[in-house]
Amino acid sequence: MRFVDSSRKEFIDHLKHFVHPSEEISIPAQLVGREDELGKLRDCFETNGAHAFVWGLRGVGKTSLVHTACAKYSDTVKLAAAVGCQKRSTYQELLKDIYRRATNSGIVNLNDSSIKGKLSLFGVMTLEGEKGGFREQLQIDSVNHASDFLNTILPKDLYTDQEWVIIVNEFDQLENQETINFFTSLAKQMSVDKVNVKFVFCGVASNLNDLIGSHESVDRYIKAVDLEPLNHTYTLRIAENIFQEFDVEPSRGQMFRISQIASGYPHFVHLIVGEILKECYETSFHMRSIGADIYKSSIKRAARGAATRLQKEYENATRKGTDRYIEVLWAAADGQLLVKQFKSIRSGWSSPTEVVLRYV
Repeated sequence: MRFVDSSRKEFIDHLKHFVHPSEEISIPAQLVGREDELGKLRDCFETNGAHAFVWGLRGVGKTSLVHTACAKYSDTVKLAAAVGCQKRSTYQELLKDIYRRATNSGIVNLNDSSIKGKLSLFGVMTLEGEKGGFREQLQIDSVNHASDFLNTILPKDLYTDQEWVIIVNEFDQLENQETINFFTSLAKQMSVDKVNVKFVFCGVASNLNDLIGSHESVDRYIKAVDLEPLNHTYTLRIAENIFQEFDVEPSRGQMFRISQIASGYPHFVHLIVGEILKECYETSFHMRSIGADIYKSSIKRAARGAATRLQKEYENATRKGTDRYIEVLWAAADGQLLVKQFKSIRSGWSSPTEVVLRYV
């Protein structure tokens, strides 16, 4: 049965399984073109005392890489919690979030008196009855305290020998330098204490120092995993794999155009392909090839979906208080001149139009 003949719920469920424009991928078979980066995370998981920092531009698939690695190497590690950072997040707040996530998933058992006793013993946390529930008081004063805390709530499993993984997303959002320094130092202390927990930090940056600074000996215990945009071959493969699951065959030209628009970012491949498949379903399109009308309308819908987030960045990048340099920006888009200021790009030319003509 063609997917356009299935019920809407069946189609949406199938679409959600293979198309991920708004959530991370966690199925190894669906992560394309990241074998080297997965290997780096595996080496980190298998190295005593090592933690990882996955960094790159937004939309390249940092979170998907980590979740997929946890699933692919489940014989070595298991995910304990994934938390996100805000601008003013403190290390106390993030450690509380880690504890709550681990508790809600059943990893930390509040009925285990041994865990309660250990937490109370060194004063990390007290749990008091309150209308049948618990009131938590978490106070961590140092990296040593935090290391003991994580070692208590996430003990080593002697049967499976797996290590726990804690994902800290949006690390680039942090403006609190104390929090950044604390987690960098905590990672080192956990390595010294042989705590059975590995941190994987994820952040948007053009280089690692922008995120964690030049902390002494940081490269000994935090392994950098740099994610670049995918090359054309892999973005094509992502689109091809999804279309095959729905028995749809776009033309070669349409496929190349999808890859060109995506520019190496898996997010945009999933966004465009998802819109094409939804358009096919909505119009009960039974052909295997994609008509030009469906293709064009789907591209427009995908562009509108991305425009909300990108509009402000586009305006900031192009206008600079005036529209006169927009042509300069687009003329220089494929060259090395992007590292220069507008004045130096324009130096020597009589007008932006002349710059465009020379680059064409």
